[in-house]
Amino acid sequence: MEIPDEAVERFHTKYRLNPATGCWEWTDALSSRGGYGRLKVGRVAVRAHRASYLIHKGPIPEGLVVCHTCDNPACVNPDHLWLGTHMDNTQDMMTKGRGKFPGHKGEINPRAILTRRKVEKIIQRITEGQTNKRIAIEFGVSHATVSLIRRGRIWTDVPRPDDPAFAHYAALKAANKAAS
Repeated sequence: MEIPDEAVERFHTKYRLNPATGCWEWTDALSSRGGYGRLKVGRVAVRAHRASYLIHKGPIPEGLVVCHTCDNPACVNPDHLWLGTHMDNTQDMMTKGRGKFPGHKGEINPRAILTRRKVEKIIQRITEGQTNKRIAIEFGVSHATVSLIRRGRIWTDVPRPDDPAFAHYAALKAANKAAS
């Protein structure tokens, strides 16, 4: 894939330098899964770190992925990007202790941002009818995180009240469990 000049110009307006890390941190659209930047190229959304690699280093051979030395998914600094296989990327993740922490749910997960008390407050805000966006701003998390809490996908050990704000998702979860 080639990145047109117009998209290259736009790319260079969508990040800011973090002087502490040297990362060029993407300031535009981020994916809800993983926090990777997205750049619109024509009608296609391209991950911003892949676009950066294409712009600064050239083509990405088939079967390879663009990995980060800095472990910051929002970083688009070409000096922090390298090519590897999915296996290379997974091994890098595990070696650096960035993999999932099985059995480390909630506050005991080393990467936890929220506490049980904050999640209880988020659930209360949901029952009050507040939007995911408003709750996310209040608690300093993404709206996707609030949505996952609302749907019972994360922080599953924190009780949800019998409330219409949760009933739809609970019914879907029960139906999916019964079907499997």
